[in-house]
Amino acid sequence: MQDHIRGRLLLTVLELLENAAYTSGEFLEAFLTSSKSDYRALRRLHRGTRPRQPSLRTIEQEERQRFHEVFYRLKCDGFVDERRHGAIARFTLSKRGGEKFAALKKKMAHLLPRRMYTTEPSNDVCIVSFDIPERERRKRDWLRTALANSGFRMIHKSVWLGKGKLSREFIEDLNALRLLPCVHIFAVTRRGTIARMS
Repeated sequence: MQDHIRGRLLLTVLELLENAAYTSGEFLEAFLTSSKSDYRALRRLHRGTRPRQPSLRTIEQEERQRFHEVFYRLKCDGFVDERRHGAIARFTLSKRGGEKFAALKKKMAHLLPRRMYTTEPSNDVCIVSFDIPERERRKRDWLRTALANSGFRMIHKSVWLGKGKLSREFIEDLNALRLLPCVHIFAVTRRGTIARMS
């Protein structure tokens, strides 16, 4: 599972480098705000959660740490070229990095994460609604299987109902598969209110 997430993260970083030259600070900012990393969607998801859940600051720190680990690996493996203009260093994708990007993109296109997840006990009802394009049918089928294995039941092909809180690992996999913009998660509390989680 972690290898899959690292693979998706590496793919995102290589894709960013393919399209522009960055200083290290610009590169980090581009990664964190990239629509492909869905970082903003992760922030929305964790806003307003219970205190025991990771804080936004913790989530950001983890994302930064994961980015730096991957970027360090890229430089060590020769996938990044460094070009200096005076005191300013800019990074671009090397020829070897381009070859790695093409191979990884082909590999990750066919790789889906595991489908068994745990849910945290809760008296609240959780509703998951999604609208995934037909071209992403494999991912849509994966999502339905993952929800069924998590104890959710289908009330419509794209609307599922269950009890309990979906695991963070499941949310991270949605993010890695670039599905967060297509998936909406609602919590129905005991007071009868509906809270949108993503």
